[in-house]
Amino acid sequence: MLITENQLDEWVRGNARDAQGVIVELVWRLVAASSPRPKERRFPLGDSIGQSGPDGILYVDFPFEPFVPEGRSFWEIGTGLKARDKATSDYNGLTSAIPESVRIDSSFVFVTPLSGRREWEHTWKEEAQATWLDDRLKKRDWRDVRVIDGTKLIDWLHQFPSVELWFAQNIGLPVQQIETPDQRWSVLRTIGEPPPLTPHVFLANRDAAFAKLKEVFAGNAVQLKLDTHFPDQVVDFVSAYIAAMDEEGRIDTVGRCLAILGTEAWNVMAAQLEPHVLIADPDLDLAGTAGTKLLEKARRAGHSVIYGGMPGGIPHPNCGSIPGPKSYQVKEALEKAGYSEERARILAQKSGGNLGSLLRCLQNLSLMPEWAD
Repeated sequence: MLITENQLDEWVRGNARDAQGVIVELVWRLVAASSPRPKERRFPLGDSIGQSGPDGILYVDFPFEPFVPEGRSFWEIGTGLKARDKATSDYNGLTSAIPESVRIDSSFVFVTPLSGRREWEHTWKEEAQATWLDDRLKKRDWRDVRVIDGTKLIDWLHQFPSVELWFAQNIGLPVQQIETPDQRWSVLRTIGEPPPLTPHVFLANRDAAFAKLKEVFAGNAVQLKLDTHFPDQVVDFVSAYIAAMDEEGRIDTVGRCLAILGTEAWNVMAAQLEPHVLIADPDLDLAGTAGTKLLEKARRAGHSVIYGGMPGGIPHPNCGSIPGPKSYQVKEALEKAGYSEERARILAQKSGGNLGSLLRCLQNLSLMPEWAD
């Protein structure tokens, strides 16, 4: 657990200006991870927050209990200290604004990140949360009425460590041995001078591996071994693949995908109940005896695993290959990213199709790694 209920409550109270936007995006990410491929999902983010209407609209075929209700739901999110007053105001406002024919088959969900220990406790006292919910359910204005407070939000957050990791970093908490594909890509794309790199640079000449990755993210494969002489490029490749997805597909994927950098983090993640896609850092060495045990832990928990290894050895039942791109492919990818033709030609020629060398060239470093000196 990276974040506790008290940490969440204290951060919201101490960062009122930023909390609304961050919490709305947090709920959006949790919804996307919990219920991928919805019929409808509308959560205004960034400078779109504050527009008329509910903070979120969702329509899914399958619920993710007890957080995401089945069918259509309307969401309101409040970070202020008077959660009960905000919930009452939002409830009355949406009940008046939305036709009864829509409400009768829809759910009302109110989210507050504040802890029930300090704000709007979940008891049956006169103005407490349980009584408020019971009173609204008796009115039958909606098919269902729910409140997700700090206690429930933390429970939901722990189901998806990748979202928890994103949130932990947004509120300044230190994290180790775990990285999201978004985080890796944000570093990769800015290596070297502007313009930023595009996914094409890392995906060139690797079309055959695309189908393999697609099977994993669709849930049709539980393991994928990517043959490569440069295992350290596996996380880069998968991160670029996800970055190249359309926005809907990307957000559905990143909520369930993590790069694992150490054994301790792997054991923690393997104990998670919700299935994830784990990308193994080469330091884990899943091809060895110890790696076999780590793979088995992940398999038993229902997680999918992507890892790299040297070509050859005992054949793997689901194996792909991520060869290095040709020099002309590197040149074309750099030109698509906005590099001049001459600059792209020089970089492609110097790197010789080796992406590690290319990144060092972009950083104006020697083609020879430090250890070779």
